[in-house]
Amino acid sequence: MKQSVLDAENIHLKVLEFVLNCKEIPPDGSFSKKLLHLSYKFLVSLIWNNQHLKPTLIGYLPYIQHHLKKNVGSIDFLKEMYDNNKTLLFNQVNVRKLIKEICNAIDS
Repeated sequence: MKQSVLDAENIHLKVLEFVLNCKEIPPDGSFSKKLLHLSYKFLVSLIWNNQHLKPTLIGYLPYIQHHLKKNVGSIDFLKEMYDNNKTLLFNQVNVRKLIKEICNAIDS
């Protein structure tokens, strides 16, 4: 499917809704983990090709950070969101908090 069609249909919002609803992944949830990882890959690809979507997704960033410890691709999504985004990069409080979360995820 073409990226412009996916953007027009707001598929990314439906995928984001799924991601936000996945608060806990069962220990044996390999299928859940794979689906969540594919969702993040889809979002990264969509943002990479459609930079104008970034402002609409900024509000979801605090809800995405809890997936860092699960290693399901959320770090790639966050990297893509912060890439060339002065609004996010100049917010020192959020950047500091994100760095702390990433360091905690690495340690665990």
